[in-house]
Amino acid sequence: MDKLVAVSFEPVEGAREAILAQTQGLAAVAFLQDLSPEARAAAVERADVLFASHFYAGEIPDSEWSRFRKLRFVQTVYTGVERAPFSLLPEGAVLACNAGVFAEPLSEQVMLLALACAKRFLPKYDLMKGGTFDRSPTNRLLAGGTCGIVGFGGIGKAVAKRMSAFGMKIRAVNRSGRTGEPVDWAGTLDRLDEMLPECDVVVLCLPLTASSRGLVDGRRLALMKEDAILVNVGRGSLVVEEDLYHHLVAHPDFNYGADVWWDEPDADHGFAPRFPFLDLPNVAATPHNGDRIPGIDLEVTTVAARNIRRFLEGEPPVNVVNASDYTG
Repeated sequence: MDKLVAVSFEPVEGAREAILAQTQGLAAVAFLQDLSPEARAAAVERADVLFASHFYAGEIPDSEWSRFRKLRFVQTVYTGVERAPFSLLPEGAVLACNAGVFAEPLSEQVMLLALACAKRFLPKYDLMKGGTFDRSPTNRLLAGGTCGIVGFGGIGKAVAKRMSAFGMKIRAVNRSGRTGEPVDWAGTLDRLDEMLPECDVVVLCLPLTASSRGLVDGRRLALMKEDAILVNVGRGSLVVEEDLYHHLVAHPDFNYGADVWWDEPDADHGFAPRFPFLDLPNVAATPHNGDRIPGIDLEVTTVAARNIRRFLEGEPPVNVVNASDYTG
């Protein structure tokens, strides 16, 4: 076959077969990690398509990018592409991410974090462990309140569905101001300041780009209700870390639920945030595991491989990334 798909990551069990099934009859496949240095170099030079994980350290050395002379399409397994080496991509190569594949598990994680904050679950649990049976009325209802969703792609839509089921009104902002689904109010991102004061819960589920980095700073935190709940399942750096910490200390009724962090270690290193968020009673936290459900890696690899098939068949791929969003 004339076309070649180069796979730069080690696929999980069953994923090799899924990749081969999607490319069958359209392209040969080279799993780069299986190859000798010489064979890898030859495959890189021949590759029309690169199937990457999420550009983790060492996945593709910087020195190797210049050898992708035929590369026309890059597909990632995962959603976030803020690590993508945009300046090194060959001219004319299209990059697509795997947006929306984690909508169901992450929307459930949003509900976990929002409810943990609304019900003050963790502080009450700690009191019970210490022998205190405190029945003081600190619970809050989501029902009847307003949920503001920042970013209304697959995750945002799934969050809206669940928050609506809890009886919340839905407000949303995104780039276009169009949601494609009925909500109580929608606007473009430049209307975020208008939305924030109206919301009891604010959910961040947009990608980290040049324009979204530091989107929620001290000024915007001050626009929110004193007892608002901010939930972040996008990226830690959507929020200014220092501003958030000081706001949480100064506003004990304000709550933060996070599945994403500013500096996330790998499994071999300890977690040590710059500010002691986990010592605060108004923080509910999980270790960026909202998308970690059984079988998910095989599922998302298969979905991404289908997009490669679309490209190989001459159809427009979905979830194409605009590089200028990330390079400023």
